[in-house]
Amino acid sequence: KNIINLINQTSLLEIKELLKNIDLLISIDTGLVHIASVYNKNIICLYGQSLPERSGAVNTNVKFMCSYRDCSPCNDNKQLNGKECECPKCLQDITPEMVMEKIREILNEKK
Repeated sequence: KNIINLINQTSLLEIKELLKNIDLLISIDTGLVHIASVYNKNIICLYGQSLPERSGAVNTNVKFMCSYRDCSPCNDNKQLNGKECECPKCLQDITPEMVMEKIREILNEKK
């Protein structure tokens, strides 16, 4: 209902204050997820080129979503064979419907 997109509109200090008041953060694997985990917030974190086992935020309220393709993590493949991923199918595997299901899980846990 109250969805706010603040991409490129906030400083780190503003984000820190904002995160104190959110109910749920949906993000790709970025520093924002780690900052929100400090405040023990509900988080849905989407992984593509990396794996949650390697860089996931340490918080029991984080729900990780990762497709675990054969080429994952492609960051390793890039370092080994120098190839860039032309089409990040790993992120395309995570559908809006799958994210909505995670949102429903979090809302049901709060009841």
